[in-house]
Amino acid sequence: MKKFSMRYGMRTMLILLTVASIVAAYYGNRWYTARLQEQAIEAIKAAGGQMIQNEEKDATRVLFRGESFDDMKLEEMTGHLRHLPELTELDFVQTQITDNGVKYLLQVNQIDELYLFETGVTPEGIQKLNKQMPRVAVKTEKPDPISTGMASINIYSHALVGLDWTPDGNYLATGSADGKIRLWDCESSSPVEEWQAHRNWAFSIAFSPDGKTIATGGGDNRVKLWDAETFKMIAVLKGHTDDVHSVAFTPDGNRLASSGDDRTIRFWNMETLQTDCVLEGHSAQVPSIAIGPQGKYLASASRDNTVRLWDIDSGQTVAVFETESDDVNSVAFDSKGEFLASGDQGGKVKVWNLQTRELVKCLTGHNGKVYRIAFDRRTGRLTSCGDDGIRQWNLDSGEQVKIGDDQTYVSNLDYHPTAGILASTNAGGEVHLLELDSRKTIRVMRTLYGERDFDF
Repeated sequence: MKKFSMRYGMRTMLILLTVASIVAAYYGNRWYTARLQEQAIEAIKAAGGQMIQNEEKDATRVLFRGESFDDMKLEEMTGHLRHLPELTELDFVQTQITDNGVKYLLQVNQIDELYLFETGVTPEGIQKLNKQMPRVAVKTEKPDPISTGMASINIYSHALVGLDWTPDGNYLATGSADGKIRLWDCESSSPVEEWQAHRNWAFSIAFSPDGKTIATGGGDNRVKLWDAETFKMIAVLKGHTDDVHSVAFTPDGNRLASSGDDRTIRFWNMETLQTDCVLEGHSAQVPSIAIGPQGKYLASASRDNTVRLWDIDSGQTVAVFETESDDVNSVAFDSKGEFLASGDQGGKVKVWNLQTRELVKCLTGHNGKVYRIAFDRRTGRLTSCGDDGIRQWNLDSGEQVKIGDDQTYVSNLDYHPTAGILASTNAGGEVHLLELDSRKTIRVMRTLYGERDFDF
């Protein structure tokens, strides 16, 4: 009987050990798989890749762009990409990968679509890839971009995104998705000048304080300087490794700041035309920067859900403002340098007191993303624009008024330097001039494409 009990006990122990081993192996494998996915996402971000993730934070789409991405980087990345089981689309835009490099993509066999736009891969290489990956749709057209809020909808090439008044308020400059800059005469409602500034996406424009120089940032990873009288290019400032979404001059005009999808902010010396400082700290794209009216601080908005305040002289971060789980698209200082505001992907506008560094207002009311915000230099009014148009806010009460003839997909806005006029741009290639006192649109200027109504 005792021998039987011992035998029975040994069998039970062996069964329990076996079950424990199976459970441990199961959860250990799950942990290991999850860790590989985390490492893959970290590696993609470190390499400058962009991605779309589902609710479970699984990467479903990954994009690499820029001339620095070559066959060597592709080989390194494919070792990580194959550990993303939910990955369905892989995009390469204007990279240096070649026929020799695409062989590494055979390891990433879970994808359904592969975009190779303006790469070093030849038609013969694509044909070979089609044979080797028959279930994958290999395409050579440009994929729908994923780096900007406006890019989440189908944007036409004439969409206007960049915007700035000349310092005297006589003209208005816009940048469009096709890389063109237009200088508008607001009296005649037509461009007085138009030129190809960037290969694609002229995201941002800024006039120097003296009005003699125009700075632009674009989808070709470049900052460019233009003579404001002749419109001839002065210089190409190289350093960013991804799209440049924002440019801003310091009040004295001696320095230019720029930011973009490479997560950095660069300061350029306007005399030497060289980078004299690089601000690093954000872990995701930086679509907007603003320089305070006294030139002491720079604020940056990032897709890492934060707004950072930087001391321009030291280049150090002096404050980090959290925005919960929403990517931030825009920042702006008020004219006195007392407040800093942000607009985010969740449709919220937040306002911080710069002296106390405390959040004083969280303004809700937008139905969709907020792309840009601006303070009126004359009245201190705060205005925001986004998917559902333009809203003006009373900071004391938090009340809002929708203005601007029910525009939608409004990409940018800027107050006239002296008059009570607000300019806005939209994805339909239009510039609207709004009289603030009457809250009525007084003029609509359109690109030569001429569409008034269109579907997204």
